Amino acid sequence: MAVVYYESPANYIQSAEDVSDRITRIRNIITILEDSVINSAGAGTQSYNLDDGQSKISATYKSLGEVTSAIDAFEKILNRLTQSRNGRQTILKDLRANSLDL
Repeated sequence: MAVVYYESPANYIQSAEDVSDRITRIRNIITILEDSVINSAGAGTQSYNLDDGQSKISATYKSLGEVTSAIDAFEKILNRLTQSRNGRQTILKDLRANSLDL
């Protein structure tokens, strides 16, 4: 099996076959970004490489702030995809009924 090289995290995510695969890829990127922040806090330019044996991507950020912003953005996307895959649930409770139980 040939290794696929991606020019950006966006290309890596967009090439996913389904929602579950997108979620897995976003989690991989978040993990790599968090490791990058931990390993090089205080340094100037931040870069990371993801190599899972089947694909390779690399990205460079100008500052630690850009990395944390990217993590936040990926987490928002991850939450939205997870909710769309699993469905959202809302539970409505009558508070008056609970107050009678006291």
